[in-house]
Amino acid sequence: TFATAEKIESDGTDLTITVGSNGDINIGQDIGLTFGDDGEKIEGDGTNLTIASSGDLNLAGGGSTNQIKVTDGAILPITDDDVDLGSSSYQFKNAYIDGTLEADAITIGGTAVTAGGATAGFALAMAVAL
Repeated sequence: TFATAEKIESDGTDLTITVGSNGDINIGQDIGLTFGDDGEKIEGDGTNLTIASSGDLNLAGGGSTNQIKVTDGAILPITDDDVDLGSSSYQFKNAYIDGTLEADAITIGGTAVTAGGATAGFALAMAVAL
């Protein structure tokens, strides 16, 4: 026990670090937390935080069920058709795609764009460079 409320305890299985109310556990710059065989590590340099994994990085939000997987070269949902990118209330500002964009359906300003162009009198212009 340190001071009055800070302590480090072990029950033979778990290690618990307790700090006072509104306290922090501070880990110095360029010192990381490693997991397993050091293949998984969280480290900060005072500016950037790096979370590294020798395999996939799985993220669970709102519970213990993994929702997003970050793997070599891809950000993927764990389950097909399960995760939205933004919402009607929380939209991304811009999207930059260098490659093919594949979508089941596209709307522009609430108007559906079909394979032959747009519906409801909405015109889609395309410039072709020769």
